[in-house]
Amino acid sequence: MNLRHLFIIILSVFATQHTHSQSVTNLRIGTEMGYHSDFSIVNSSEGIQNVPYLFGFNIDAQMEYEGLFGRLGFVSRFNNSSGSNLKSSYLNNGLSFGFGKTFRLKDNMSLDIGLAYIFRTMNINTSASNPQNSVSGNQISFYDGVNLLNIYKYSHGLGADIGLKLVDELYITLFYELDLSKSRWQSLNGKLINSPKDPLNFLGLKIQYSIARIFEK
Repeated sequence: MNLRHLFIIILSVFATQHTHSQSVTNLRIGTEMGYHSDFSIVNSSEGIQNVPYLFGFNIDAQMEYEGLFGRLGFVSRFNNSSGSNLKSSYLNNGLSFGFGKTFRLKDNMSLDIGLAYIFRTMNINTSASNPQNSVSGNQISFYDGVNLLNIYKYSHGLGADIGLKLVDELYITLFYELDLSKSRWQSLNGKLINSPKDPLNFLGLKIQYSIARIFEK
């Protein structure tokens, strides 16, 4: 076999692989649970109930091409807790822009490893059923006729996840979110004194199901 024939064979193999390569757009929806450590603004305040676990739903749009993927995701997490006549509700919403690699396993299973840039908001609303009650502490001074304390913060950072695709388009993913901003808490109708820079880090597990797969050449 001369070099000319060898060159033709290599070109033929490359052309065949390129012809069969395709991109896949995958739309997933699911539920998740995330854990965050206690916030110092909560620990130092009388009345705000601590809620370390948040539950929520998520939706991801993921485009794959030759083992690599890009991902756009949205998540909304929430939970609440009550004590005496005070009730605290937590709400965490955000977007993520990620990329990663897919490793094909046997029996139509696969493993996704990804990194992402994340943007999150966290709201903690504390309400009182008795108008005479107030929320106070080292960092919060609150008393008005609305009986509602709304503190919030914005954060951005990095996320990492490792997910396993099981049979029938079911995905289980372990994730971690690292807050790089450590922004201060703010309040809508109360007064914050020396508001701390609590990190908004999350460790959690999500379960998703693929509801649509679009194949493109």
